Amino acid sequence: MSGTEITIATTTGETIDLAPAGTSLTTIQNELSGGEGAYGGTPAAVPGTVQAENYDTGGQGAAYNVTSVNGTGTGYRADGVDLETTSDTGGGYDLGWTGTGQWFNYTVNVADGATYTASFRVAGDSAVSDAFHIANAAGTNLGGSVSVPSTGGWQNWTTVTATFTLPAGIQTLTLDEDNGGWNINSMSFASSGYSTGFETGQPQPTWTDTVDTSDTHGGGLSNVGGLCCGLTGPEAGVRSGSGEQAHTGTSALMYSGSATAANAHAYMQVIDLSSAPVPVDANTVLTYWIFPQSNATTTWVPAGSTDSECVAVDMIFSDGSDLRDSGVKDQNGVTDHPASMCGHLTLDTWNQVTVNLGSVKSGLSIDKILLGYDQASGASGGYRGYIDDLSIAG
Repeated sequence: MSGTEITIATTTGETIDLAPAGTSLTTIQNELSGGEGAYGGTPAAVPGTVQAENYDTGGQGAAYNVTSVNGTGTGYRADGVDLETTSDTGGGYDLGWTGTGQWFNYTVNVADGATYTASFRVAGDSAVSDAFHIANAAGTNLGGSVSVPSTGGWQNWTTVTATFTLPAGIQTLTLDEDNGGWNINSMSFASSGYSTGFETGQPQPTWTDTVDTSDTHGGGLSNVGGLCCGLTGPEAGVRSGSGEQAHTGTSALMYSGSATAANAHAYMQVIDLSSAPVPVDANTVLTYWIFPQSNATTTWVPAGSTDSECVAVDMIFSDGSDLRDSGVKDQNGVTDHPASMCGHLTLDTWNQVTVNLGSVKSGLSIDKILLGYDQASGASGGYRGYIDDLSIAG
């Protein structure tokens, strides 16, 4: 039925257009039933651009709330609430007649839990402070109030931005109009960072207990076996609950293994960002917390061993290079390489590590996050610890 125009002829000879040609069956069903749903039947992709005219179907009180119906966009969709033809790049329609208390819902599909920068194309005759904000389904203001500057006309367009974190998956975002007097044409979402505390509802590892053998920059595995208990190799996976450690919350990424000879290393792939790479600019900083264990907090690490310190977060970038070989130093002047961390962390406590990625990788993007163990000394048995509250931000 997609592509069919639906009209009704009244007894007076008037024709009412219920659904313009090209309207999908899903959209028609949502409008008739009053149920909210993505316009066109498919949630808008994030990262990507969401057109303002593609607010959800479902009607007043479900998909949107307006104090009056304005606009001339009924040729695009049946309701055409507050829509008008736009002169902005790309054409189409913009949403106008904004007013305090009005809102529009947009169903989106977020590829990866991450921090996103939303770029809004706006226009207005006069500047409007605290014009709007974006909220989630719980009503939480995600990125703070966004103001619209004077652009000198209702069709003179500029870009304003907000930054906020979104979980992965299908979800509803609401454009809340806090003060009126502006137009909006689109919202473009681009990943601007990444953060996770490994808690439920936050971004989770793509892989568990998986060595990165993808290429030489992946690091691979050499002379490292399982820590105990019949394990056949090193571990990297989320742990929570009694007997585990967490910097905040109740969950953290646990790592473990056991060196079997000198020149031991294990580089574990943890998070795949290739579908939404995180860009690195001059101000991008990596921050994480690490809790290297000794025999004092786990009997699985031999007494006297400090191998749990020989661990660092590693990365693979868009040009195929890695972080550990970049020569970049952390806030304490220690080279950010797992082997360099040996002897520079405090056992059985949380250590913060901060690395200026922008100083060595500006202009690239992050495709993958790894966790590396590396030490050149003789075998000394097991190592174990935790990583938590990892953040990449500009």
